[in-house]
This record gives sequence, structure tokens and C-alpha cells, in this order.
Amino acid sequence: MAGPIIERGVRSLWLGAEPAAEFVLSNGRLRVSVTDFGAHLADVSIVADGVMRPLTIGYPAPVRGGLSEPIGYHGATIGRYANRIVDGSCIVDGQPVSLLANDGPHALHGGPRAFDRRMWAGGAEVVGDTAIVRLGLFSPHGDLGFPGAARAQAVFALCGERLTITYEATTSAATPLNLTNHVYWNLASGGPIGGHALKVQAARVVLSDDQGVPADESPTSVAGTRFDCREHRDLASIAAGGGVDNSFVFLKGVAGPQIELVHMNGSAVSMTTNQIAAQVYLARHLPTSTGALAIEPGFPPDTPNRPEFGDCIVRPGDQYRSTTHYDFRWR
Repeated sequence: MAGPIIERGVRSLWLGAEPAAEFVLSNGRLRVSVTDFGAHLADVSIVADGVMRPLTIGYPAPVRGGLSEPIGYHGATIGRYANRIVDGSCIVDGQPVSLLANDGPHALHGGPRAFDRRMWAGGAEVVGDTAIVRLGLFSPHGDLGFPGAARAQAVFALCGERLTITYEATTSAATPLNLTNHVYWNLASGGPIGGHALKVQAARVVLSDDQGVPADESPTSVAGTRFDCREHRDLASIAAGGGVDNSFVFLKGVAGPQIELVHMNGSAVSMTTNQIAAQVYLARHLPTSTGALAIEPGFPPDTPNRPEFGDCIVRPGDQYRSTTHYDFRWR
């Protein structure tokens, strides 16, 4: 296997977008593109028999032509809070917090023009057999309604057949923090979702209404439902049964990856994370000719208002750290 190299260039993530600085990490087996705008994981490709095969789906073209605001957060870094905070409000250490809404009355993925639409600053280097991109962002007190000044760092590291994404953050005041990456996977280099199968090491799932608001009884057992993916389950059958846009709560003490996506062509990506759950979303906004699955490790939706889901509040002196490994194989 060739040693890692880094190429620098510019890239527009969607039609009409301003060019962003791009860092391309490659090692003869995998090729990973990261941009400083939104700390985007722009694409991941494998190299087999001299042919590069993309494993991810970028932003779709505008439906009606012309310039368009992108939808879907394809590969973006999400913050300060990935997923929804219901009604854009919560109580943090006894103090009410009011956030800017961008999904009806709710604050989704940090609110309008959040971390995914900011210019991050940093660079790239090769350390031994690892190619690394480090990007940082400062979010001031009151940013989109969030208390405290937060400093965040996103690190993308390619080593062999593993890509690791690490998010770290500190804050000057108690604030909800839940950073994730919103990459969309399609292991067949595009096309429909047929041929993919999903395995999730989770016995419980957070059920939500059509606005993404968690049900009162959540999380509930996956047994007997389309959400039971404890063994590999065909994505086409999940789509036919109503799809999925839900947070899966991982089993504790499970050996091996928490999530694995495989394709009948022999490609697979497995995910191992230190997070307690992951939102799994079978993309509805893409055309029927293209299928993709987003896997977003982090806290379940509305955790600031649902303490039984976990503690997502980071306080001064705390070090927030989220680490996710993606391991690839193919034939």
C-alpha cells in the first residue's frame, strides 16, 4: 500500500456555492476529500484495480434548475447540536435557552447557518502512515441562541483502510453540545438503495412523529418492527415499510462495530463510535434513482429536554470529545 499523500485544491460543494479549500487525503486504497467550508467530508472513494469508486453521495442538483439552497447536509459537520431541539427551547442549569428555529418551530442541526455553513480554519499534514486534516471554529456566546463561547475542532485522519473523525469542544458557559458528521453512504457508486443491508447493534429506538419530535414512551424495543436490524436487514424492505429517520440507542458492551452497511458487490463500511446512539436516515429528499443512508452518531433528538436520554450539557472545564471510526472493505 502506498504511503499517504495530501493534495490541496478548491471545490464547490453545490451549484452556485463559493469555492472552498479542499484537502484530498489518499493512500492508494482510499481517497477522502475534506473542505474547510462547513468542515465537510465531501466524498470518500475506494480505489480498486485502478478504478476509483465513490462510496458517498454529494448534494443533489436543484430540482428546477438554477441556483438553489442545498438540502440534506451532505457530509457537513453539524453543530452546536445535531438533531432537533423541540420548539427551539430548553433549560440549562436552571436558565431558559431560546434558539433560532429553522425547522418549523424547532431548531434542527444547530439552527439556520450553523456550523455546516461556517468557514473553519486549519490545515493538513502527514504523520507517519496517517494523513490528517485539522479544522477549528469559534462560536461566540449567544450564537444562534446558544449560551457560552465554544471552541470546536474537527479532525479527519486517514490511516490504511480506516477513516477517523474526532470532534472536540470547550465552552465558557454550560451549553448543549452534540457534534456529528452528516455523510450519506451509497456503496454502489450511486443508484437505488437496493442491494444494501444494514446491521445496527441496538435493541431500542427513539420513535418520533412526522416533525421528528420524540414520542413520550421512547426509546422502545426494536423487536418485531422494521427497526430491528440486529441482524443484517435489506434497506429496500425498510424503505418499503416506511423508511427510517430515527435514533438507535446502542447496546452496551458489544464487541465490534455498532453499525455496518454492506452491499452485494462486496463493499462494506462499519462504524465504531464512543457515542451512545446514532440517527439513521434513509434519505427522502433524493430522487428515486439515487439512494443513500446517513448515519449520525451522537445524542438522540431533544436530549436537552429529555435527560433520560443522556447528559449533553458541556460546562466550563469540560472537554467534549466524539470519536468515530469508519472501516472499509471491498473485493
